[in-house]
Amino acid sequence: MSGLLCAGDVYLDRLDANGNSTGLRKIGNATRFAINEPSERQQRTGRGRENYGQVLDDVAIKQPSTIALTLDEVDKTNLAFALLGDTSAINVTGASVTDESVVAHNGAWSSLDFRNIDDQTAVTATGEGGSPSYTEGTDFEIDHRLGLFRPIAEGSITDGDTVLVSYSYLDATGSKVSGGVQPQIRARVFLDGKNLADGSDILVNVDEARITPDSEVDFLSSEFVPLSMTGSMKLLDGKAAPYTVELPDAS
Repeated sequence: MSGLLCAGDVYLDRLDANGNSTGLRKIGNATRFAINEPSERQQRTGRGRENYGQVLDDVAIKQPSTIALTLDEVDKTNLAFALLGDTSAINVTGASVTDESVVAHNGAWSSLDFRNIDDQTAVTATGEGGSPSYTEGTDFEIDHRLGLFRPIAEGSITDGDTVLVSYSYLDATGSKVSGGVQPQIRARVFLDGKNLADGSDILVNVDEARITPDSEVDFLSSEFVPLSMTGSMKLLDGKAAPYTVELPDAS
């Protein structure tokens, strides 16, 4: 016999809308993997002269099994879990834009249709009818990384003017998380654990959990951001339990 102090790797398999596997993925550093088995007690108590307040019957009614996860490693997959989102690829092929219409706002930026503006190629701008011509650095400025346009106060562009902007933008790749598009995340959860007290393995398999975030994701936190989630477990057809804990003998 020994105490329980575990290290472990957590794997998640996000299930599709039909409950099909999309593959187990190690989620990085997990700081919490907790299972709770709550019950609700129904009691019948005495009201007689001699037994008032005494328990006559006591029944525990099982409540849904729950799982709690906390992750402190953030990538597109983990962030999608924490934001109830879906992921997609960013794959932009660089090209040129001619005469994109932008409304100028004095002292404020206007967004162009594309980011990653090529700073090696001139950005040109004209009035709505093709004239007058405006000069970058004199009449307007560009935030090349963010794809933003702003008139310069001392230049020729006035507030509310429609400006036609021509520019080139670069290739861009990456990932995008579209948050808040799912009511919950369905996933198989698996822990490959090791009890540090005696070196034995401990394997926990949750066939299906319905996971939702239980804390905010603070993108401007002064500390590392934890991704905290909880969920209830579903008993699948043909299974005797919603999860199992295996304690293999040492080989």
